[in-house]
Amino acid sequence: MKQIIKRQDGFTLPEVIMVVAVMAIVSAMAFPDIVSFFKRQSFEQEKLVQAEIVKALDAYSKGRTAAFSDDPVNMITVPMAEAAIGAGGIFELNDPERCLAADGWGALLSNVSNLSAQEICSDVWGNPRVYTVAQGDLSYRDGSFRTYFVTILSKGENKDLDTTTWANVDAYGAFKPAGDDLISKFSDVKLKTELFEETLRRMDRIVEALDRYAQSRYNEALLTTEESQQAAIAYQLFYPAEDGDFNDTSNRPDILPSGPGTWYGQRVIDDVQSASGQNSLASGVLDSETRRDALQSLMRIIGLPQEFCCDALTGEPFFYYSNPIIRQNTSMPCDRRLEPPYMPPKLTIEPIDCNDGN
Repeated sequence: MKQIIKRQDGFTLPEVIMVVAVMAIVSAMAFPDIVSFFKRQSFEQEKLVQAEIVKALDAYSKGRTAAFSDDPVNMITVPMAEAAIGAGGIFELNDPERCLAADGWGALLSNVSNLSAQEICSDVWGNPRVYTVAQGDLSYRDGSFRTYFVTILSKGENKDLDTTTWANVDAYGAFKPAGDDLISKFSDVKLKTELFEETLRRMDRIVEALDRYAQSRYNEALLTTEESQQAAIAYQLFYPAEDGDFNDTSNRPDILPSGPGTWYGQRVIDDVQSASGQNSLASGVLDSETRRDALQSLMRIIGLPQEFCCDALTGEPFFYYSNPIIRQNTSMPCDRRLEPPYMPPKLTIEPIDCNDGN
């Protein structure tokens, strides 16, 4: 029988050499694109992480508003580490150990982020991120408040800063990264502006509620007072009584009977006693807690939320004057109007100083 031998197909040596050579040429041509791809990927990853850090700064700032009453002067809304800078000053931190410390900026922000402190303190290339913060005073409408400005800077793949740090708050807005540096910015200006607007809204609501309350108590007094005694109603105040205001009627004994509280309508005094246990509410008292209790009592009387007692920006209670001080003449700079028409009630952020004409 004749044996048939099948031919084995395959590449010849020259063919193998040719294929390998072509693959080498193609790989060499594609290598720069592959390197560029991984560089872009790292850069985009760093941008995403920095965006998360900015979100953490925003969350930290909003959480700090509850602590304003502990330090109403500074109203610090960003991690400061051990920095103690004055207005217009600048503080830069690029020490990874300090960043990771319990009170370091990385550790504090990790509490309000999905990122770990290590991921916050070091960029995707393993370099320590540069955290810079400054503070400045911002004038807004009729007031001013302290604001904070932050930059988070990565040195990039070359591990060198290609730009100098911004020197002050004025340079913050124009500060841009150079080379392969990457920067993100955060400021609490928007947050504090919103809180300032909320403070003004609260004050407007309180004034409206006081007007409704006074009108209601006045109408009740008209309906329940005998006609022979209604002349006295015109000389009474129907806003909740303030501490330090006159509570006797020695100036007009012919109109009102003498005695504490008679200058105010009896229902008004009853409401104040029910809400605070006193005949009147603290107004010019500088002790913050005493004034806070008084303003919270006022909110209960006029039917507003308790938090309306205070400045939303600082947490400090307002100053309340049911019969505000006026300047009638230079010889009596701290006088009050004793007869109708009375001055409308006044709510202020700062106490009234009758000696400066305010």
